[in-house]
Amino acid sequence: MKPVKPLRINGRVPVLSAQEAVNYIPDEATLCVLGAGGGILEATTLITALADKYKQTQTPRNLSIISPTGLGDRADRGISPLAQEGLVKWALCGHWGQSPRISELAEQIKLLLITIHKVYLHKPYAPPQPTSLVLLVILASGHLSIHASKAAN
Repeated sequence: MKPVKPLRINGRVPVLSAQEAVNYIPDEATLCVLGAGGGILEATTLITALADKYKQTQTPRNLSIISPTGLGDRADRGISPLAQEGLVKWALCGHWGQSPRISELAEQIKLLLITIHKVYLHKPYAPPQPTSLVLLVILASGHLSIHASKAAN
């Protein structure tokens, strides 16, 4: 299925409001949400618009979220607004402490959380080192934790 895109205006991509932009997110989409964490440089308006749209329409559903840094204020900001059953299928992040509402859904086995150190999430195209060791740990709470370290020579 070809993704729907906004029409260009005089050959240029239009500037959209957050409410307009979330209308282009289909079910089963993968979103990468970046920011500095702690409420700095976060796409709060866009995240809130997506959460509000889901509350009203129950769409989009079953999203995959990738967030290399810990976004949020350790309460209700960051990706916590996306913690609505059915909105997110799985989420991959380097840190969950800033957005605890998502972790709460995982504890209830309502979505899968995957943790990879943010160094690896920020450099997805870097070739793996031949001396790297990766350990996958699946926790009973529904979390998948991936730990990487240098293997002994």
